[in-house]
Amino acid sequence: REVPESLRPYIDGGNTFLLANHGVLTMGETLEQAAHRMETLELFAKVIVIARLLGGERLLSDEELKKLGDA
Repeated sequence: REVPESLRPYIDGGNTFLLANHGVLTMGETLEQAAHRMETLELFAKVIVIARLLGGERLLSDEELKKLGDA
């Protein structure tokens, strides 16, 4: 009961949760949407691990973000 109750204040603001000592919880309007969110989280986690192995993440500048948006 503790885990669901501890999430109650955050449910309206999120759909993917990293739970210390419990793993990950994703939610969606459908099971397919929740599964897609889990796959997305796993992909982002892999990208972060690889980036850190290659020297660390680097934030993009506003100009770089704009270029990506224009592409």
